[in-house]
This record gives sequence, C-alpha cells and structure tokens, in this order.
Amino acid sequence: MSGKERSANEMEKLQEHFIRKALVNGLSEEIAHEIWRQIASFAGYAFCKAHSASYAQLSFKVAYLKAHYPAEFMAAVLSNQGGFYHPSVYLSETRHLGLRILLPDINKSHYHYTTETYPPVETNRQKVSRFSRQCNAVRIGFLQIKYLSRSTITAVINQRKNGPYASLEDFLLRTDVPCSEVEILIKIGAMNFIQNATMKTLTIPQLLWKLKLLYPLIQKWKTKRNGIIAKEPLSSMELPDLPEYSLKERIKLEEEYLGMPVSVHPIVPYLQNKKMNGTVSSRHFKRYVGKIVRVVGWLTALKRITTSKGEYMLFISFEDMDGFYEATLFPQAYSQSGSMLTDRGPYRVTGTVNNEYGSLSINVATIQHL
Repeated sequence: MSGKERSANEMEKLQEHFIRKALVNGLSEEIAHEIWRQIASFAGYAFCKAHSASYAQLSFKVAYLKAHYPAEFMAAVLSNQGGFYHPSVYLSETRHLGLRILLPDINKSHYHYTTETYPPVETNRQKVSRFSRQCNAVRIGFLQIKYLSRSTITAVINQRKNGPYASLEDFLLRTDVPCSEVEILIKIGAMNFIQNATMKTLTIPQLLWKLKLLYPLIQKWKTKRNGIIAKEPLSSMELPDLPEYSLKERIKLEEEYLGMPVSVHPIVPYLQNKKMNGTVSSRHFKRYVGKIVRVVGWLTALKRITTSKGEYMLFISFEDMDGFYEATLFPQAYSQSGSMLTDRGPYRVTGTVNNEYGSLSINVATIQHL
C-alpha cells in the first residue's frame, strides 16, 4: 500500500475498513487507530521488498563500477544528464576522485562524455596510482555545450572520419557550421590545439579575430567554387598579438556555454578573497566538533521544510575544495541568512561542527557571499 498513489478519499475508505476489521478481531478502538496512524505514515514512503532488493543490487553494482572504473562510471553518469544533482556536482566528484577533466575538443570529443588516458595526476588526498593502467581522464561531450545544434555536432564528428582538423581554415572548409556556433567552440576551448606558422598555440582572442576575417571569405569562396573545396591552402594572415583570456574570463565563458566551471574548481578564483581568511577545510571537521568554524561552501543542493511550529528551515549540501559536507539552517538562522542563498555561491559559512553518529555537519549561524 502506498499513500502516494492513493487519493485522500481512497485512504479514508481503507481506514474505515481497517478499523472495522480490527475491532472485529478484538482490538480496542484506541489501538486500532494508533496502528492505522503508523501504517498511513509509513505508506508515504514505503515500497515492496522486491523494490528494495532491486535497488540494493543496483547500489552494489554502481559502487563496484565507481571503485574499479571511476572514469568510465563518471563519464556515464554525466552523459545520462539526470540524477539529483546539477552536472557540476558530478564533475566535482570526478575531480575529487583524482580524475582529470578535459574540455571539449573538435578532434577528440564525441556527443557523450568519454574517457581518455593521461599521465596519473595527484590530488591533495592521495596519489592516484590505481589509474596508471586505465583511463584517468574524462572528456566533456558536445551534448554539454549550450546553443550547439545537433546538426553541427553530427557534421563535426562525421568530417573527422576524413582526418583530424589541422587548423581553423581546415575546419571552416570541411564543415558548414554557422559562424555563431564556431565562435562558441572557440570560446569554450574546443580549438585550443590550433597553432600558428611558428608552432605557437593561438589564444582564444586570436582565434576569434581570425574567425571574423576568415568566415565571410571562405563562405564567399565556397559559393564561387560551387561548393568544391580546393586543395591548395588559403594564404596565411598575420595575427595581432592578443593575450589569452584570464582565468576568471575563461571560467565565465565556461559557465555561459557549459553551464559550469570546468578548468578549475569553482572556488579557485576566490582563494585570494579576504573573506577566505580563517576558514577551515571540510576534511578537518573532526578537529572542531562542538566548536565554531568558518568554511567555504559552493551550494550543490538544498531542501526547505516546515517545522511543527510552521517555521521554515533548510538542509543544504555544500562543497569546498576537499569534498562535500552537509549544513543545517534552523529557523532562527534561516530567518537571518536564508535570503542570502540567491545562487550557487561561493559562500562563507559560519557555524558549529556537529557529530551525529559519526556523520559530521555544520549547524549554521550565518552565511555570507564571498
């Protein structure tokens, strides 16, 4: 019996039937009503044993995959584009596992997230030598790029069968991708491998500058040639010495077109902020049980509930550079700081470290934007 699947009238009819039968079987009315109360309450989240068993099996299987094939598992999770959390949370978990996250690449990306092998990387937790014989990097798929049409993705992948793209000119000649979408691919780093005549990698501003000049010329040239692409190379052009975008500028572009920071952890650009002074890492919470601490938090999930007194409180999942942690805003803290949670952050969270049966969390006193 599930209360979620039944209307109030149906539940009321079931209650009348249950109470009547319980009285026939010799139970007092008080006990019958109490038993029904417990059944009705449990029915709100109860499910059958077969459901429990199937989820148990699934849990063991995905735990095994995550432990033994972390890159493949996280690539599949991110490609699924589902789950309780925003994709950036799964990307952060990928990073915490010691896996390298690679930007989209016109020569290497596919529609979904994929895995690659890179030299083993180190995290501040441990040396991830277990990745030395398997994939240790996750490449972002084209599906993650906003405003990129399916026809463009198909064209980019299909043309690669004739060989990798050697330059921006080569890409423009071999595909009919709209200029606006080529610009997006450049901005999110999908052409970062392109070099000039002296084998120096071009910056994103240089590629954008080159695109604005080349695109109309190539389109006009294609029209004159009736769609036949000549084999002779286009004449080289001098590019101005335009510096690469700053880290903050690149992260802003990634958030705009990928929906999340990718190049670095989202908190990294704020490390020099004065409000970071005096903060502790979530991995050191054990040292501060019962004490007031300040910790940085990137909001990953939250749930607001109403207390028995009709007051609001919040359960929040935060992330810092070292992992995830839970925080609670009880009614008083919620009334003071709840309105501060206008976006994902980052925030400076002040509160008391709580240890409940080995689970460490923060009872929040105040929250401030960094």
